[in-house]
Parts: sequence; structure tokens; C-alpha cells
Amino acid sequence: MNAFAVNPFFLTAVIVFGVTNIVARPLIDLLRRVSFQQHAYEDAPKTHAVKSGTPTMGGVLFVIALVIAPLVHPDFATVSLAVLGLGCGLVGFIDDYTSIRRGKNRGLSAGAKFSATIAVGITFLALATYGARRGGAFEPGTIFATAASAG
Repeated sequence: MNAFAVNPFFLTAVIVFGVTNIVARPLIDLLRRVSFQQHAYEDAPKTHAVKSGTPTMGGVLFVIALVIAPLVHPDFATVSLAVLGLGCGLVGFIDDYTSIRRGKNRGLSAGAKFSATIAVGITFLALATYGARRGGAFEPGTIFATAASAG
């Protein structure tokens, strides 16, 4: 065993953590400048009023991590988890963006969020199951090539 061998999952985590930390402060400052800020829900307790003005869209930091991880370690587990995270992040983005555009804390309906999250979960399960059957190696385009040849 090589004493200098590095676990690819550990290396991926270190790279993603480092890049995300470097980008975090400038991103938060940018979100404040462009006024992507939350509005407190009108029916919420008075203690929630302090939430108004808090920068929203901080989930963009997770998107950065979820895009970098499969580039550093491209296997089906990493890609499947990235798709899950990016899909849920997209639902959150649409919810936050809708809320900001309306100027109050009324984004997507609960039903819309639930339905979108179910669709993301099904996509994740399909990718993860397909990856497990193939042995975990991810080659871009193999899902579509296999599906086309099967049909």
C-alpha cells in the first residue's frame, strides 16, 4: 500500500470545501448588493421579523460544491448525489426567486414543492440504481447510449 495514496472521496471533499470557502464571502457580499433578501412571512411570530433583509440564495454555494464534486470524482454515486442536490437546489431557487419577485414570503405552493421534490427523488433513484447495476463507473453519455440501444 502506498503511504502517499489519497482516498478520492477525501480529496474531493477537501477540494470542494476549499473552493466553497474561497467563494463564500464574495458571493454573500454580491447577494447583499443585488438585494436578494428574504421577507418575513406576514403571519409569522414577531420574532421572525428579524429575518427580513437576510440575504437569500445562499444555496448557490451548495451548487458550486455539487458541480465541482462530480468533475473531481466522476462515478455514479457522486453524480447521482450531485443530481439530487442540484435538483433540490433548483426547487429552492425557484421558490426563493418567486418570493423575491412577489416582495413577500410567498414562493411556490407546498404542493408544487412536494411534486418537484418527488420528481428529483425519482431521478436520483433511477441514476443510483442504474449506476449500481453498471458497477459504479460513470462515463458521460452511457445512460443515453444504453437506453437507445435497448429500444
